[in-house]
Amino acid sequence: TSLMTRERFPSIPGEASEPPLRFGRDAMSVAAKALLEAGRTVLGKGGESLVEVHPTDPERVVAHSFRKELRAKETLHAHHVLKTLFPKHFPAIYEAFENSEESRGGTVRERVYDSGQKIKKPARRWFGKQKTDERTFEYVNKELEAIGIRGLHFDGESERNFAVSAEGYQQYLDTSPFIARELVLAKDDVLAYMDKKGSFSSTERSSVEAAIDALAELIKSRTY
Repeated sequence: TSLMTRERFPSIPGEASEPPLRFGRDAMSVAAKALLEAGRTVLGKGGESLVEVHPTDPERVVAHSFRKELRAKETLHAHHVLKTLFPKHFPAIYEAFENSEESRGGTVRERVYDSGQKIKKPARRWFGKQKTDERTFEYVNKELEAIGIRGLHFDGESERNFAVSAEGYQQYLDTSPFIARELVLAKDDVLAYMDKKGSFSSTERSSVEAAIDALAELIKSRTY
């Protein structure tokens, strides 16, 4: 994972010549049209992102951000922690870039091929069941509660933020930049959880520790 340079992030045709950038649903619709007219493959749009197949790598997608405060660095580090802890529930985010008035940012992510299985209101919280299918997102929430992270939720009421992989795992397709503080506060518990599980390598543990430390520094220096 890395913070990419502006030149490497696929731009939306016409935007660079018309600063300042616009945000919101109307701007997203205009951008989607521009991508389609340029022959690009648009996969969909949500409340804050427009997603297309990466123009040079069909196994990756580009999520163009229409959220003014993207917090790309926090998104990148926080998602790395979640991807490491729950590798089958979070697609990888490879790179991220901040929004500015002149340049739209976003993320480059692993492409998820949806099996087409329907998800009815993915669980936001674990409701204390004795057994939870580890393929469901309820399992993720259960494990987070075991770690001691109770402030997290993943837009569980919206089906469009989830897909079911070919292996049957519910995957979260959105980003969660606003969980940074919770992960920082739970750092020791996260590392203890990894040690207890015994299935994480020393490299994975070190990378999670470094990501949480980076989040702590970002929070200290946050000016927005």
